[in-house]
Amino acid sequence: MDELSARGIEHYNAGRFAEALRCFRAAGGPEARVFAAHVLDSAGRAEESAAEFAGAIEAFPLHLPAYEGLAKLIIRGAAPGGAAALRGILSAGASGSSGTLRLCARAFAACGDDAAAEKALRAALRRSPRDAESRALLADLLGAREKAALAELHRRALASVGAGRFAEAERTYRRALRLSPRDAEAAKGLDGVLRSRARSAASAGRLAAADALLREALARSPRDAELRGERALIAARRGDVRRALSFRPASGEVLLLCAEARLAGGREAEAEKLLRRVPAGDPAEAKARKRLAAILRARAIAHDVPNAPLRRERARRAWEEVVRADPEDGAARVSLSLLERWTGTAQGERAYLGEAVAPGRSLSRPERFMALMRLGRFAEAVGLAEAALDDGMTLADFRAFIDPWEKDNRPDRTAPQTDVAALDAALRDAPGPWRAFYLGSLGGRSSISTRCRPGTATAG
Repeated sequence: MDELSARGIEHYNAGRFAEALRCFRAAGGPEARVFAAHVLDSAGRAEESAAEFAGAIEAFPLHLPAYEGLAKLIIRGAAPGGAAALRGILSAGASGSSGTLRLCARAFAACGDDAAAEKALRAALRRSPRDAESRALLADLLGAREKAALAELHRRALASVGAGRFAEAERTYRRALRLSPRDAEAAKGLDGVLRSRARSAASAGRLAAADALLREALARSPRDAELRGERALIAARRGDVRRALSFRPASGEVLLLCAEARLAGGREAEAEKLLRRVPAGDPAEAKARKRLAAILRARAIAHDVPNAPLRRERARRAWEEVVRADPEDGAARVSLSLLERWTGTAQGERAYLGEAVAPGRSLSRPERFMALMRLGRFAEAVGLAEAALDDGMTLADFRAFIDPWEKDNRPDRTAPQTDVAALDAALRDAPGPWRAFYLGSLGGRSSISTRCRPGTATAG
């Protein structure tokens, strides 16, 4: 150290900054320039100090203390524009210490220049591979950069999803996963996009493509119940019952589709078991119940031979099961009423008929007409008949109106006089030929001649 620099240090230590500055500037050289910059900083002249450090770096680019001094000013926020001069460390780093490089990296990061900070830290690690502090700083820097990049990718992907651009959203989420394979948010987002694309493919009938999309999503999220349910649904729609049922628990819709597949293959017993597995409260419960009722109805019809007591009892059990499966089924109750008729239980017959025509029961117009006639509610029945004439009578309507009592299917083909009297009273003022026709149908020619004399409300 020369005499001027020594004298400058004495003035500095004594607080005589102006004299110290004159000595260091007169001395010249890299050390004196750095001393002058420190004096300016101590005197509260930070901007001049930064300029002095920058000048020292420009004049002596391999003098590391100049870089360290400027870096400290930048970290303190006292030299916001000093990062440009500090970049010289990136070329001088091979001969610099890891500590200097690490300090400069902090300064670069403080200025928002993460790329320069990364270069400085990597140079520090090449210089000292075991430098734990530089390694930790680099990890933090890369983590923050990755986090910012992921946040931007997530933002773009969500915007694409909101605009319905699912292919674009998929590409963005895949970029995020390449950047950070463990990014749960990107994985969830990608799975959601794949699910949406799978639904679109399934709606278009491209079931194989839908299954491939769901398979990829499920490989990433094997415990995702919604994905498992979607894939089970696709398998069921493809008729792959075994695979569909492997995704447990099976939803009601999956069970219903599998049952249909089994029915198509003639495996009715398996279909029935699947329909019975649909849990109560499931959205598909009502549809499954009606489908089960249809199977049971077909079975009941097969057993429904009125003059065979054993078959009749089997039919009764089958129709009762239909009613349990579908409480709204009015036709099943009509069938039960016919069985009661054949066993001679008039009270039971009327009870089932009354339930069949109750509000909310599913019953066709011809079936409802016949039930009302058999219940003796003749005026209501004729009202239905008039409506059928207005709407256009079907063949089923015609058959019901011709023989509402199904006389050929009655154990006793004679009608009690009380029924004839009730019909006559109910239809006395009915328009058209209804009164005469049904009196003849129910009670024979004598009922017409006795009750339909000239001058009465209906003469036919």
